[in-house]
Amino acid sequence: MTQLQINTKRQVQDTLETLSSEKLQLSYKKAVPFVHIPNELAAQWDNYKSLRGRSWYREIWTDIELIALKEFENDFNQWSKNLGKKWADVPSIFDNKSWQELMKSSQKCLNSISG
Repeated sequence: MTQLQINTKRQVQDTLETLSSEKLQLSYKKAVPFVHIPNELAAQWDNYKSLRGRSWYREIWTDIELIALKEFENDFNQWSKNLGKKWADVPSIFDNKSWQELMKSSQKCLNSISG
C-alpha cells in the first residue's frame, strides 16, 4: 500500500470514528470552536465519496469493507437529504434522532472496516 493509501484509509477511519462519538465531536468543537462540526464532518465524507471511483482508493478496502462503506454512504445521503443543509451544531445536534442514527451507522461501518 502506498503512503497515500495508508493516509487516506486512516483519514476515513478517523472521520467515521469522530462521527460515531459524542466525546470526539465535543473535543473537536473545543479544539476549533469556530467550526460547525457536522458541516465539517459532512465535507470530509463528501471528499471521500469523490475518491470512490479511483482504483487506488478501491484497492485500500476489501469487498466487505467496500460494502460497509457504501451502506454508510447510503445512510449518510439519506440523513443529508432529510435534514437539508440546516444542521444544528455540537452539542445541540446530539438531541437530533437522525444524527444519533447516523452516529450508530458510522460506528457499524467503522467496526466493519477496522477489522
